[in-house]
Amino acid sequence: MSVSQPPAYVYRPMTADDVGNAHGLSVALKWPHRLEDWAMLQRVAQGFVAEDNGRLIGSSFACHQGEFSTIGLVIVSDDYQGKGIGRRLMDLALATVAPRTAILNATLAGAPLYEKMGFKAFGEIQQRQGQAPSLLP
Repeated sequence: MSVSQPPAYVYRPMTADDVGNAHGLSVALKWPHRLEDWAMLQRVAQGFVAEDNGRLIGSSFACHQGEFSTIGLVIVSDDYQGKGIGRRLMDLALATVAPRTAILNATLAGAPLYEKMGFKAFGEIQQRQGQAPSLLP
């Protein structure tokens, strides 16, 4: 009887070559981030990706801003949910934060993971998406 080994996902810093595939993760979730938003964040923040056999399956960022670091774009592809990938990506981002205080904006789907990691809710943000109508005649 053979013992099956868990998949060996690769975790590494995000590069400019990853931006297109990472953007695809947010598009799949219908998040409003544009390709140029991802490219800018990749240049100014510390990003991480998870891969499975060369396929980008997850991302996270830590954007350092004075006394705080914002953790964001923590995304794991739907078919890889529940395998600890999001937690590992969070750990990588959080490892870059000290001595700053980490903050994040969480979706309802991500909130349980963040609560398990010690984050506490302190406010609520409501986001609206869509095309704004022109007010010009």
